[in-house]
Amino acid sequence: MPKKIKFNINKRLIAIIAAVILALALIITGFVIIKNKFFSAGSINQLGNMTVAKSSEIHAFNGGFVYLNGSTLYCVDAKGNDLWNVSLETSEPKIGIASKRVAVYQNEWLYMYASDGTEIYKKPLNIEIADVECGVEDVALLNKDRDTIYVLNRNGGKIDEIVLPNQTIINMGFYSTSELLWVVSVNTQGSSPESTVSVWLPQSSVVAMQTFSDEIIYDLAIEKGASSVIAVGTKSVTPIDTQTGTSGDVSTLIYGYQQLCSSTAGSEHAAVIMAPTQQCVDGYVTDIISVRSDKKTPITLPEGCSAFLATDKYIYCAAVNGVYVLSYEGELVNTIAVEGEYDFVRAVGASHFVYYGSENTAKIVRITK
Repeated sequence: MPKKIKFNINKRLIAIIAAVILALALIITGFVIIKNKFFSAGSINQLGNMTVAKSSEIHAFNGGFVYLNGSTLYCVDAKGNDLWNVSLETSEPKIGIASKRVAVYQNEWLYMYASDGTEIYKKPLNIEIADVECGVEDVALLNKDRDTIYVLNRNGGKIDEIVLPNQTIINMGFYSTSELLWVVSVNTQGSSPESTVSVWLPQSSVVAMQTFSDEIIYDLAIEKGASSVIAVGTKSVTPIDTQTGTSGDVSTLIYGYQQLCSSTAGSEHAAVIMAPTQQCVDGYVTDIISVRSDKKTPITLPEGCSAFLATDKYIYCAAVNGVYVLSYEGELVNTIAVEGEYDFVRAVGASHFVYYGSENTAKIVRITK
């Protein structure tokens, strides 16, 4: 009969092996969590380089960018490659942007160009233009006295004239998916300022209105579908339900703060990012507050942040060496280096940073939403 072989198992060795296996499993699990959190949450694409003067104001346009260099309008693609340019007949023009059109204006002249650089029209108007906003089809022009808005159709014909007597128009804009025009104005004739946020349907009438006493409202952050907006003022940030026209009791006091950015009109939840006014003057921001609905969150930033963008999920804070991604609760979820050496950075449109280096060179960075 064969002999039975007995194995002398060391229980202590088994315990050690089991502990090592468990530790490895925890390390791997932790690495996966950290990788998903810090490397997948919030990212950027470093698209390309462009040649542009540091003094030029760049606008996002049709998947690329347009900017003015003197009296020449330039258009480049998403990577900074030249697409077209147009020599203008004005010396100090300004730009207004729509998704597929570029408006250029100075004094009483308005020029409109298609996305391929083709001139749609140019015309003198009987007003001196202070500002231009482009909608899907229409374009709104604000006069120099800032009390009247002229609305033109796609071909440049006037379709409406919105007159606000005893009001100074502070800001205006079209909702992203319609021709509804929102207007922020202020009446300063009384003993204290009174601001009005109104929504107009050109060729029709005012469709909504909200008044704020003892405060100057200067901007709106608009949720997707325009079901709610946040009115940004000199002393408070106030959500407004556009269905009911009510603001409730959820105003957030922001004395001593000014707006850095707001979420885009396509965001599910409107958000406003504020910073102490003195820090904005100094150029580098170390402390911000985010306001969404009635929630105000103070956030301390990494060093060197000077340009900001906001999406549904994240706040992107750009410094000259890279981009920091933070949640609306103030948690740092990603840190991304930007290749190269740069002097300063600007936010462009709703999803891009432009990093400016020496000799009029600049890098284009796109955030992911």
